[in-house]
Formats: sequence, structure tokens, C-alpha cells
Amino acid sequence: MAPNKLVKRKPGRRFNSAEPNFPMASSATSIFNYNRVAVLTTIVAVLGVVVLLGISSNVRSVLVTVDPTPKIHAIQVLNEFPHDPKAFTQGLLYAGNDKLFESTGLYGQSSVRRVALQTGKVEIIQMMDSSYFGEGLTLLGDRFAS
Repeated sequence: MAPNKLVKRKPGRRFNSAEPNFPMASSATSIFNYNRVAVLTTIVAVLGVVVLLGISSNVRSVLVTVDPTPKIHAIQVLNEFPHDPKAFTQGLLYAGNDKLFESTGLYGQSSVRRVALQTGKVEIIQMMDSSYFGEGLTLLGDRFAS
């Protein structure tokens, strides 16, 4: 080709750099992938709806069987026992022989104590370090945990 000659193009055919230049096979592949994604999305959505409907029907059947009216229970006080009004009970264990073990919670004054049930008298008291706040009481083997 000579350096000064102009190249003639066919009329009506223009070059557009914005248009992608893909071969036909990849176009067919992208349509196939799009269809496969659409089908999988539809299947997942349908399964999700079925699962949600199954769950909601189970919840509805449970809710329908629950009696919505609250039950009112009566109580009868059988006995009252004296208690230290300054002790804020956090945990209480009955040890038999009319003995109670009680943990008390009060900032800087928490304790674990053995109390005589009939008199309310504190027989033994173990004060906690002031950095601890007594919360609950349980028996682990032969030891207390508060």
C-alpha cells in the first residue's frame, strides 16, 4: 500500500468502537448462562417460599392451640419466718435441720451466711471482699458458689 493513498471503505458500514466485537459463540454462551441463572434463581425462590409457608403453618398451629387467657393461681401462706431486713437475698438454699444458707448482695457488704430458719438468727457469716457483689448461691459437691 502506498503511503499517500486513501483507503476506501464500503458505504453504510461504519466502525463503532463502543460496540463490543464478540464472536457469535460467546453470545450464545452468555444467553445460556443467563437462562441457567434465571432458572436457578427461580428454583431457589420457590423453595424459599415453600419453606416459609411450612414454617408459618407450624407456628400458626402452635399459636392456635395456646390458650390466650392467663391462668390465675391462688396461694396460701402456710408459715412466716423472721429475716434480717437489711439482708438483700440473692440466693437461698435449704440445708435441712431448719438451716438456710443465704447469699446477700449489697455493694461492699455482700455475704454468705448460715441462718436458723425458726429464729432468723445468723449463725455463721462469711463476708465477701468489697470488690465482689453477691449474686445467687449454689452447691457444687460439698462447696458453695456465689
